[in-house]
Amino acid sequence: MRPGLAALVLLEPRFGEVETRAGPLPWRSRAYGFPGILRAICGQQISNQAAEAIWGRLAAIDGALTPQGLLALDDAVLCGMAGLSRPKAAHARSLARACLDGSLDFAGLAALPDDAA
Repeated sequence: MRPGLAALVLLEPRFGEVETRAGPLPWRSRAYGFPGILRAICGQQISNQAAEAIWGRLAAIDGALTPQGLLALDDAVLCGMAGLSRPKAAHARSLARACLDGSLDFAGLAALPDDAA
């Protein structure tokens, strides 16, 4: 049994039957840090298909998945080429600035217990 499912089974033993009945569950993980949060911003309140298309275009832009690189991109690139809405582009820039100025510290958050994070 995979570690994640094993942890759930400890909390609720009935989860142990899930893969037996449904077959192997796909393991989904998200990128850590800036790219992971950026992808969440891209996908908010739109269909999965649209989110994947936008993410694919954004990821293809050189430097877009780093805070410094994203801040170097103007709306013509973020909104026009990648397909982000202007509000999402603004949120992405806010995220990038927070990463660069230290107000969002992913390593620090990872070191905190869940309830404090």
